[in-house]
Amino acid sequence: MNGTTTVMPIEHQPLSVDAVSEVVTNNRPNLQKSRKLAEFNTIIETLRRFNGHRSKTAEELGVSTRALRYKLQTMREQGMDVEQILTNQSAELSANNYNFS
Repeated sequence: MNGTTTVMPIEHQPLSVDAVSEVVTNNRPNLQKSRKLAEFNTIIETLRRFNGHRSKTAEELGVSTRALRYKLQTMREQGMDVEQILTNQSAELSANNYNFS
């Protein structure tokens, strides 16, 4: 070892345990919120991997580009600024900040 440490940029790190644990309400897990948060995180991470390229992201996720656009619109409707998240200005998704109704 040469003593150097490589740190993964925050925009490429998965959601923290704290962010995922926010979907627990009154000591009871909320499966719907947990699924949505996991789905949204997967979409964001895949978009980052393909530098925001929607067609490549949709192909990698196994969905149509139309389905991806629908999911991104759903994310926006629930208060997420997808473009801001993708450009690192808000690197972590948090269940408490979005409306998972």
